[in-house]
Amino acid sequence: HIHYSVDGGSTVMVYSTDSISLSLDEGSHTISASLVDNSHASLDPAVEVSVSFTIDFPDPAANLFFSEYAEGSSNNKYLEIYNGTGGSVDLSNYIIKYSQNGNTPWNSAELGLSGTLLDGDVYVVAHSSSDAIILEEADTTESSVSAFNGDDVRGLFKIANNDTTLIDIFGLLGEDPGLGWSVAGVAEATKDHTLVRKSSVSTGNADWASSAGTTAANSEWVVYDLQTWSY
Repeated sequence: HIHYSVDGGSTVMVYSTDSISLSLDEGSHTISASLVDNSHASLDPAVEVSVSFTIDFPDPAANLFFSEYAEGSSNNKYLEIYNGTGGSVDLSNYIIKYSQNGNTPWNSAELGLSGTLLDGDVYVVAHSSSDAIILEEADTTESSVSAFNGDDVRGLFKIANNDTTLIDIFGLLGEDPGLGWSVAGVAEATKDHTLVRKSSVSTGNADWASSAGTTAANSEWVVYDLQTWSY
C-alpha cells in the first residue's frame, strides 16, 4: 500500500487504488509518497516519489467583461458577459453601447442591463431572431445592440458615481475596417466567427488593439469558425 504526506505533515496510509483528492490552499506545496509492505516498512529497493508545486489563484476581476462574441449567419448573433469578481454583481450598474460602420460617436440608444449576475456566471445578450439554440441560453433578447456585423463596435460600460466608464470593447470606434477586424492574426475575425476569451484573461480591456492582438499567442481571444456556439 501507499504512505503519503503533504508539506511534511502526518503520514496518511492508503490501502486502495482509488484516486486521491486533496484540498490545498494557494502557495507552495510538496507531496511525498512511498510504497510499503504489509508491516509498513519501505520496500527494498525503495519506491518513493516527491513532487513540489505551486498553486496560484488568479485575482478576482474588478468588473464584468465580455467573454464571448458570435457573429453568425443571418441574425445568429450574441454577446456574452462574464462575472469573475468573486461576488454577485448588480447589472443595473452596467450598459452596452454601440456604433455602426465606422461612426465616431456612440449611438444615442443603449442597452441597460438588469438583474443580478452571480459570481462565475454569464449573461447573454442575443438577437431576438437568433437560432433556438442561442435563444435557449439568452438572458436578454433584442435587435439593436445585437444587430452587429463584423465592422460594428460594441462597448461595455460601468456606471459609478454618475460617471460612465468604458471597461471592455469589440472594435475600434471611428474606424471602418471593411468586413471586420483582425483578431489573433485571423483576418476579418469579427465577421462570420465566434470569439471566446482565453481563460487566462480576468478583466476587460478598453484597448481593442491590445485585446485583439496580432497572433494567437498575444491575443486575448481564440477565434472559432462560423456558428460555433458550444462555449
